[in-house]
Amino acid sequence: MSQQRTMVLARLALCGAFLILFVYMAVNSFVSHSELWAITSARLFGDLTDKSLIIYTKFLFYSVLSLPYQFTLSDGTHIQMARFLFGLIAWVCLMLTGRLAFLLTKSRGLSLTFLMFLVSIQVYTCNIFRVRADILGHFLMLTTLLYIVKKSQSPSKIKLFDTRLFFLVVLVAATTAKSVYLVIGLAFFYWFSAVKKQRSQKVYLRLLIHFGAPFYLVISIGTLLTLINPDFSNIFAIALNYYVNSFESAWLLKSFNAVFRSLQINWFNYVLILLGVVQILRSKRLRKQYAAQSCLLLAAFSLLTIIIHPERWDYFLATQVPLLSLPVLFLFQNLSSVKKKIVLLSVTFCIPAYMTFFEPWWFSNEEQLRVIKQLSGILQAHPGAQYFDSTGALPTQPSLLWYMGPNDQGSVRNAMKNLRKTPPEFIFRTPHLSYADPDMAVFLFRNYDEVSHHIWVRNDFVKSLDRDRLPTHGLPIRRTFIYDHHPRTRWPLW
Repeated sequence: MSQQRTMVLARLALCGAFLILFVYMAVNSFVSHSELWAITSARLFGDLTDKSLIIYTKFLFYSVLSLPYQFTLSDGTHIQMARFLFGLIAWVCLMLTGRLAFLLTKSRGLSLTFLMFLVSIQVYTCNIFRVRADILGHFLMLTTLLYIVKKSQSPSKIKLFDTRLFFLVVLVAATTAKSVYLVIGLAFFYWFSAVKKQRSQKVYLRLLIHFGAPFYLVISIGTLLTLINPDFSNIFAIALNYYVNSFESAWLLKSFNAVFRSLQINWFNYVLILLGVVQILRSKRLRKQYAAQSCLLLAAFSLLTIIIHPERWDYFLATQVPLLSLPVLFLFQNLSSVKKKIVLLSVTFCIPAYMTFFEPWWFSNEEQLRVIKQLSGILQAHPGAQYFDSTGALPTQPSLLWYMGPNDQGSVRNAMKNLRKTPPEFIFRTPHLSYADPDMAVFLFRNYDEVSHHIWVRNDFVKSLDRDRLPTHGLPIRRTFIYDHHPRTRWPLW
């Protein structure tokens, strides 16, 4: 009894350590510009003006990000609060992954070893807490996957219409445009489970009801809102257009930058995954098992998703790594007890130590918070003044939310048009504004003065400027609000 209690306490301690790890890294690591834009745009949630309609294409995502706006927080604390929420979501995702591993192997020791294995993969641990709709979609996908596995293992009769499953798939489909992959993967796994468990009666009708209908419902609502108000955009139409525009560059080597970097850092982990696949394929017994087949199927689908999706950013890879890693369970399962201990110790201590030596796991947001605090002070010293940076660096300050995106000349033209109509008092020249060059450079030189490094003030507002609030040595704005990744996290070959 005491031994069982000790094991329970050990598992709880490990889960608590994972929680502390994810929350600490979420609150203290570098925040990309795309995360800042989402956090700041969430303040429009609940507003039904034409400008705010675009955020409702990711209703669940922005509803979560709207929670910090219920409190009076500084800009830096607001950003950390949003990251804290997604750190909790990341931890829940890890726990759900552990639960999935337990359902497939019926071994708590193996599931805990698998969690340690996942946490030792840098691209997962450093990105699963990012403020991205993909992470929320990953959470809902794991929830749905667990439900399907549980139902497939249950002796109860399969219903023609499963309310819970239908509702879960609707949530998955409504989270992000990449949910296309998730819904297809879940549908295929549902079909496989039904056939494998000899519950294939009316399986195609059930597929249509539980996966086709929810997806069609989400697309129809988006299309209907577009017809009612042309300013509303259907997220899947936007995604399809972007996918077509970026298809040619999707197969260049540089588009696999994050993939190569992860392979370079965690080559040992990926070798173990490959050995797990070989272990399943070599064993006649495993090839016939539902659990082993499920792991292979889910891993293959994750690999296919990585290959066909044009944007292979780190946070996207982080959502694919858990399912991609599932075959390693059967490598651990077939090791002797001594070898299991050696592998567990290696995964727990040696791999993280190696990666820390190879390159820092994460980068602090200390400099970002310092810059944000100073920029916020400038705005607070000039009540009523607005700023524009196309990044959303100051969530609680009045800003002009006009987005300038890469490979999106429409958004750039629209932003420049609005800037000329209503020029703000301050413009912070973040990297995003370079998408509008040379028009942006000409606009600034004609209408603004650069009073500090990358801080531009409208000509007629310069006399009202409180220069005491300006930084003495300038601020590293371009480095602080770099694109989607800290510059040192790029793979060195490109």
